[in-house]
Amino acid sequence: MLLAPLLTLLVQAPTAPRAVETPPWIVVHSEPSVDFAGLGSPQLVLLPSGEYVAGFTYVGHHGTSAGLMLAHSVNRGLTWTAGDTVKGSGDASLFVHDKFLWAMGIDGGLSAVSGQAVIRRSSDGGRTWTQPTDEAHGLLRGKESIGSDQGAFVVHGERVWRPFLRNTYGEDSGARLYVRVASASLKSDWLDAASWRWSDEFESKMGEEHLANGGIQLGALTADQLMLFLGRQSSTLPVLDVDPEGWRLSPHKGKSQARLPVNACSSRIARDAQSGRFLALIHADTMDTYDPRTRSARSLLVLWDSLDLVTWELKGILLQDVARDHYDFGSADWAVDGDDLLVLAQLRSLREDEKDTCEKLVFLRVPDFRTRTADSPALWGSAAPR
Repeated sequence: MLLAPLLTLLVQAPTAPRAVETPPWIVVHSEPSVDFAGLGSPQLVLLPSGEYVAGFTYVGHHGTSAGLMLAHSVNRGLTWTAGDTVKGSGDASLFVHDKFLWAMGIDGGLSAVSGQAVIRRSSDGGRTWTQPTDEAHGLLRGKESIGSDQGAFVVHGERVWRPFLRNTYGEDSGARLYVRVASASLKSDWLDAASWRWSDEFESKMGEEHLANGGIQLGALTADQLMLFLGRQSSTLPVLDVDPEGWRLSPHKGKSQARLPVNACSSRIARDAQSGRFLALIHADTMDTYDPRTRSARSLLVLWDSLDLVTWELKGILLQDVARDHYDFGSADWAVDGDDLLVLAQLRSLREDEKDTCEKLVFLRVPDFRTRTADSPALWGSAAPR
């Protein structure tokens, strides 16, 4: 007699809500939605002590910047503590050398576009810094104002290298990109301006699309060859050769361009020391599905690698917003810790009714990343059919 009512209750019982997959990232920093461009230029470095240091900027309209903001983790990224802001350090690049943390870029006050070339040194993981008071203590080109982009440091040929750029646009002349490279011996005093060698400025008549996407990067394709890649958000990248002595830049004598899988690179392109392969984080998992004009253009964060910067291999989707309407994965940086890839990425909420903060910087660990393939499951979000 009780069986029929019981069956009725079972049939009419409401379906339990589907559990939401918990994202694997850890929030490093968050900002409320304000009338600013938002967080940007993420950087991630590992100190000899094992501490992780995250660097980023908060950029407003017309290239204004509050400086280089820092966060620290002493437990391999599980928790993060906010550090001080290095004021006036627009577009500074972080680098670890000789047990010190270095920050090189421009000191342009509120400007993140141009200013005096400076370098700072920290002996306590970025908690305190030397100040560029004169040419013996980090002021590298006197009062001269130069342009800058957050080009990463590269060690090559017993020297450290860092690119700088400035760009202009004229109605008659069109877009122009002017680049130069600074270098110093690994054994020299980097705070001393006399230790640095500056190349001649090279003018590149790049298209407006390249100029808008910007970005310059140094890369060593071989042990004897250092190259400068112009742009990072175009499927083909013009290449310049860098004089081993650091004085000149010239058009590449070999293949004139490097390639990316698609025009959607969100990170620097650099070589993994163990595998010898170049790594890049990109917003697409195929070469024919990316459309930067769509709202969902950045709903993916995908790992690719290459041996020659021409042919690329998909290493699998890391993060995917399956609904393509919630999260926007922006600029990112990466570092290697043993067999793990560490990712620091900008994250933006897209839903209009999102009550959480709009801009976040998140940390992600990718275990055994060198064994990943195109068929490896995503760390978050199910992989869409290709």
